[in-house]
Amino acid sequence: MGVNGFADVHGVCAHFDGQRDLAKHVGAHLELNVGVAAVGHSHADKKYFIRYTEKMSSSRKIPAIFYRSALGSEPVREWLKTLDKADRQTVGEDIAYVQYKWPIGKPRVDHLRGPIWEVRSKIGNRIARVLFAVEESEMILLHGFIKKTQQTNPADIELATKRLKEWINGQSN
Repeated sequence: MGVNGFADVHGVCAHFDGQRDLAKHVGAHLELNVGVAAVGHSHADKKYFIRYTEKMSSSRKIPAIFYRSALGSEPVREWLKTLDKADRQTVGEDIAYVQYKWPIGKPRVDHLRGPIWEVRSKIGNRIARVLFAVEESEMILLHGFIKKTQQTNPADIELATKRLKEWINGQSN
C-alpha cells in the first residue's frame, strides 16, 4: 500500500507518494507526527498527512567560553584542573554534550534562576556542577564545584550571577 500526503517542512509543503519518496526528499533524520484523514471506508482510502521537522544538526554547536576575571583568572578552567583526569573528562564531555544539544533539560541540564543554568555531572560517587549562562549564542562557563548538599547553595548561584553581570558589562577579560 502506498502512502500519499504532504509534508510541511519549516513552512514549505512537499507532496510525496510513499515512504521511500518521503525519505529521499528529507533524508534519514526525521521526527514524524502522523495524522490520518479517513476519506472512505477501506484502508486504502486513508490519506496520511505527515508534518516533519529535521532534527537539530550535530554540526551546530554553541561555543563554550570560560569566564575570565578582570585579573585574568579563569575559575572554571582552574577548578577543572584540580579534578583527576577521568573526572575532568566526564565534566568536559557533559559540557560538550550541552554545546551540541542546547537547548536541553534534565537530567543533563537544569535551570537554577534567571539566566543561570547548571551542567550536571556524576563523577564517581560525587556530583559536579558547572554553572553557565547562554548569552548571544555563547555558553559562558561561570562557576564549577563539587556539590555537597541536595540543594545548590544560593551563594554558588549568586557568584555565577555576579560573574555573568561582570561579563555582560565588560568588566571581565
